[in-house]
Amino acid sequence: PGRAVELIERLQRAFGAEHVYVELQLPQQRGDSERCRMLRAVAEQAGAPVVATGNVHAHTPLRGRLHDLLVAVRCNTTLEACEGERDGNLARVLRSPSEMARRFVDHPDAVANTRRIAESIEFDLTAGVGYRYPDLADERGAGRTADDELAHVCTAELERRYAGRRTLLRARARLADELAVIRKHGLSGFFLLHRDVLELAREVAHEVRGSSSVRHLNPPGRGRGSSVESIVCYLTGLSHVDPLEANLRMGRFLNEDLVSVPDIDLDFPRDIRHGLLARVVERYGSDRCAMVAAHATYRSKGAIRDVGRALGLPQAELARISASTDALNAIWVGEAVDERHTGPRWEAFRHMTREIAGLPRVMGQHSGGVIISTESLSSVVPIQPAATPGRQLVQWDKDSCSDAGFLKIDVLGLGMLSAVEECVETIARSGSEPIDLSRIPLDDRAVYGEITEGDTVGTFQIESRAQIQSLRRVRPDCLDDLVVQVALIRPGPIIGQSVNPYVDARERLRADPSYRVPYDHPLLEPVLADTYGAIVFQDQVIEVSMALAGFTAGEADGLRRAMTRKRAAGSVEVWRPRFLAGAAARGVGEEVANRVFDKVIGFCHYGFPRA
Repeated sequence: PGRAVELIERLQRAFGAEHVYVELQLPQQRGDSERCRMLRAVAEQAGAPVVATGNVHAHTPLRGRLHDLLVAVRCNTTLEACEGERDGNLARVLRSPSEMARRFVDHPDAVANTRRIAESIEFDLTAGVGYRYPDLADERGAGRTADDELAHVCTAELERRYAGRRTLLRARARLADELAVIRKHGLSGFFLLHRDVLELAREVAHEVRGSSSVRHLNPPGRGRGSSVESIVCYLTGLSHVDPLEANLRMGRFLNEDLVSVPDIDLDFPRDIRHGLLARVVERYGSDRCAMVAAHATYRSKGAIRDVGRALGLPQAELARISASTDALNAIWVGEAVDERHTGPRWEAFRHMTREIAGLPRVMGQHSGGVIISTESLSSVVPIQPAATPGRQLVQWDKDSCSDAGFLKIDVLGLGMLSAVEECVETIARSGSEPIDLSRIPLDDRAVYGEITEGDTVGTFQIESRAQIQSLRRVRPDCLDDLVVQVALIRPGPIIGQSVNPYVDARERLRADPSYRVPYDHPLLEPVLADTYGAIVFQDQVIEVSMALAGFTAGEADGLRRAMTRKRAAGSVEVWRPRFLAGAAARGVGEEVANRVFDKVIGFCHYGFPRA
């Protein structure tokens, strides 16, 4: 007791006596009452109040049993063999206020303190963790804000790149619109930070490539994804695509109703990426930058193995069930258990494989996500050492980091970029003229001839068997056609039933140019005309929801973001009533609206942006 009192007094000095309580718990186990009596005596001796808590391990008794099973999985044994480790789990579930009051009838002051603390606590994960990213506003000592610095950089580059071009006035107007949205959402520092990382990449590229290598003509990395629709990204070097020339509209990446920090994917050759990650740690400090976690969740095979082992079921039967199920989702594992599998253990197996579906199984590292903070990350988020010495790992995944407003910079290694750079060097060594990748013609008829013949083995993005078969039918003859083709053979368009309608329309139009493409509703023609009525791009999810259901840009982007999350199907279904109501207000029948929304749901399974 003496040491306990000393500890309480030390905490009182550190945090203030009014903020330190002694915790009482009554999980209805042997020794509860005596333990509470002793703790109350220690609290009184230290002059500290007591508070009633539940030591909750699960929110329902059902999940308490699942927690037992997960303890067995962690111990790599059966439920019976780990009884000591899981002792009391089933009692440590969330109880109602009235039940807790009955349990603590002899400690009314502890219950009152619990209520008072609960009523005084206010925490918002999106604002309450105290995270801020460096905005790099005034590193040059010019006295400019982040908004001023970004505008200065972009304006100077715009006047240089667009001088004498017919798109100059459009570029100025587009830049003004984007900067206004960026200022509204306080994102200028976000773009400056990405630009700074790219400058670090240039340093690393120079060191890796050497000044004598023809690779120095290539940029250190390339932007990918929706960020290339932004003229700010183009002018700051984060993208190498002119959004005006490519006719890319602002909307998915930046919009007035933006609710979370946008993503910028930066691809680098592997040798440059490796050096860049080390340089980022050196630049910002090992305590202020960390890789983002990725949580592998339970799917059918893992659920069968872990649940079956914990329940002590025969390994041979588990192997047979695992081999007989094609389902990825563990929810459907129970259907592979037939009438031969009877008894309470097999019934528990059916139930627990459903319960465990989608829960985190192991923690790994995101493919390239890096979080950078103005202060030590250990004060705002749980971290742990990463596999690479000298680096650390945020224990949250990308969705949780996004919810908390963390800036995630995606520094991705792309093997094909490494291969392309090796080709450039090999060509130069052979005595041929060095190749500048930025000046490769995009309308070479011989290249499109090989593509339409399906001669694309080894060609990035269009080398799969499904792509080759589709290429021979679609017969792309320009860059825009190729952009659609790359996006078409992806889970989103496939599950959304877009592939056959698109391919069929291409073949019919080639045979009969007067063919009229069918649309689910006339309101969709303006937004789906260039893909012949098929939803191929993530951007079109936004456009369809706005055109057919009257979504605002922010609502539409919220729907799109819901699709990118784990357990996306459930998150997206929440939007169906809003979609149907909006469509009805525009005179669209419920059957048509449901059919279109079902196609939209396909993008829960991954799709590409147009950019």
